[in-house]
Amino acid sequence: MTVIESRASAVAVVRKPVWRRILQEYANVFAIYGLLIAMVVGAAIYSPVFRQPENITNVLRQSVLLGIVSIGQTIVILTAGVDLGVGSGMMLLAMLASGFIDGQDERVLPVIALCIVLGMLIGLYHGVLVTKLHIDSFIVTLGSFSILRGIGLGYSTAPIGSIPESMSDALYYGQLGPIPYIIIGFAVFVIAAVVLLRMTPFGRKIFAVGNNPQVARRAGINADWIRIAAFVISGLCMAFAAMVAAGRAGVGGPQIGEGIELDSLTMAVIGGASFFGGRGSVIGTLGGVLILSLIFNLLVVLNISRFYHTLIKGIIIMLAITIYKQQQA
Repeated sequence: MTVIESRASAVAVVRKPVWRRILQEYANVFAIYGLLIAMVVGAAIYSPVFRQPENITNVLRQSVLLGIVSIGQTIVILTAGVDLGVGSGMMLLAMLASGFIDGQDERVLPVIALCIVLGMLIGLYHGVLVTKLHIDSFIVTLGSFSILRGIGLGYSTAPIGSIPESMSDALYYGQLGPIPYIIIGFAVFVIAAVVLLRMTPFGRKIFAVGNNPQVARRAGINADWIRIAAFVISGLCMAFAAMVAAGRAGVGGPQIGEGIELDSLTMAVIGGASFFGGRGSVIGTLGGVLILSLIFNLLVVLNISRFYHTLIKGIIIMLAITIYKQQQA
């Protein structure tokens, strides 16, 4: 056997089939969607109420808020950061939107634009503190969690203002035929996020910075700018979610966004994201969101006490911690 032949045979042995590499890379995603399909089939067989089109639509609609925030959270986690300020930020922006609009249709677009800018500025603030002052993202956003909530409660400790019906219909309740506008919009949002991360230079830089920021810098990537941009995107997602939440409730209140920071972190980890950065996917995170929404919907359909909602959420969080520890090992 010649040297060339021996090298070729060695490469053939080492090189894995494409399907095997895909299975290994997306094992979490396949597992999540396998579980999701099994749950849907089982629920449809067990409960006639569950398989009604209206209920399926309701599950998808209820997934949107957590889905939007979780995708923004995933992008931050890909850069080895976390954003614990999303829940308090949602509360503040929803209350500001409802208070400023106060039922007036002509105020809707300017106030929504203002809230989106504010959300992005909050993300910019987080990113600058993390990258320029070298403060850990956990500390920065934990501080924002309290600061933003304090500002919101200073603005009002009770529901304030009102959202006009036109805004509620456009952002949550309106439908195009049998499909709600919000589900169509969320589908477009998910596709845009997948394209951003997988098919653009910016997306590849996010993964590069998350994997190894020093190597990324030597490759000419501005790692600080990428991390700042990730937090700005998370702030943008937070603002969108706040507008949807206000539209759904018809009013801004202190309960909006409560606990969503932990839920979004959990969904990202269950979807395959690593707190070390550089690993995760929008599709995986979406699968985690759909599973959580499906579980809660089944509990409602089966008329099970809300106590068990909290219990099951705790079990899911423990599952996410277990997955994280396995990644760490």
